[in-house]
Amino acid sequence: MLLMGVISKTTCDVLSNFKLMASLIETLNLDMTKPHGVAMFFVLHKIARITNLWNKGVKPENESLIDSFLDLSNYVDLAKECYIDYMRKENGVCETAERD
Repeated sequence: MLLMGVISKTTCDVLSNFKLMASLIETLNLDMTKPHGVAMFFVLHKIARITNLWNKGVKPENESLIDSFLDLSNYVDLAKECYIDYMRKENGVCETAERD
């Protein structure tokens, strides 16, 4: 099952992770119809997963915490690329000083 890593097995509310993500999307006003909004969703989702596992001290079944941190790093890089792409399209400019 694809969602087994998302659903918290230690809570009675199997939908708690979905509710958390919905709350974060609303609070941060993420536009899930845009690539940068989707990218930020994945960043937040990974942070929520890492925090959940770390705080509960449980060993992940499918993906190690180290793998989750690596994924988070990759999602942050992809979110940055979505921002750069957005700035190019919206303003015709791009912040390039920090790029490799």
